[in-house]
Amino acid sequence: MTIEIVIAPGGALGDFVLLWPMLRARAADGTTVSLVTTTSHGSLAVRFLPVVAHSIHAHPYPQLWHPDFTAKPDPAVERVTTFAGTDDTWFRNASAAFPQARIEVLGTPDRAFALSFDNPPPPRPLRGERWALHAGAGGLAKQWPLDRWIILARSIPSTLLAGEAERERCTSTQHAAFLDAGGIFLESLDHLADTLLASRGLIAADCGPAHLAAQLALPVISLFGPTDPARWSPVGPAVRVIAPPSPCPMTWLPVDRVLGAIHRAERQ
Repeated sequence: MTIEIVIAPGGALGDFVLLWPMLRARAADGTTVSLVTTTSHGSLAVRFLPVVAHSIHAHPYPQLWHPDFTAKPDPAVERVTTFAGTDDTWFRNASAAFPQARIEVLGTPDRAFALSFDNPPPPRPLRGERWALHAGAGGLAKQWPLDRWIILARSIPSTLLAGEAERERCTSTQHAAFLDAGGIFLESLDHLADTLLASRGLIAADCGPAHLAAQLALPVISLFGPTDPARWSPVGPAVRVIAPPSPCPMTWLPVDRVLGAIHRAERQ
């Protein structure tokens, strides 16, 4: 059995979920992974990825960059995979902390995703009858207009969702319109996952929840505009992408186009 420490990138949910195929691939050779990441990301990985034995959130790993770092060597670790920036100090400290480990540096999570493309999520039976609609994205340019989400939510059996970032960004008028349409602001990543698993599938822009839903093997309709779906499309057993011929603002996409994709997905 290989014991590995994976140091995940910080930041967005989508970048983190891009690691999941790689982590899933590790299970094939009996690897046990300790994942260095945030508490919320780590608990999600432990919940859905059996290869992740536990998650580490603090000392000593962030201190590998410190010139005065000292730690008792751990010879049991055979591999360290990192997506964090490294330098000579980091390599020297990591080599001392894990003297038997092969240290692998993957600069971006999408590189890990590409390397593990043949490890899709296992099939999952569908449970819900309502689509989850996530009206948000990490970048403002990737967000579909809220008024179109509200029209869509009133056109199909659905649950309209948004995250903490959307709650902080929206104006008082948008906040009122979202709640009036039955919108729910998610409280945590576990809340998001529970809602997705109870849904028929997810409709979302280029965002972390779309990657999570795809990696949970749910049907996903992913709406693109300014970003490249060839690079950033969610990957799962039932993902449909709606994208323009070339990058452009999200206002390109009418509600009727999304409704058509939903109807086609439901017939299959």
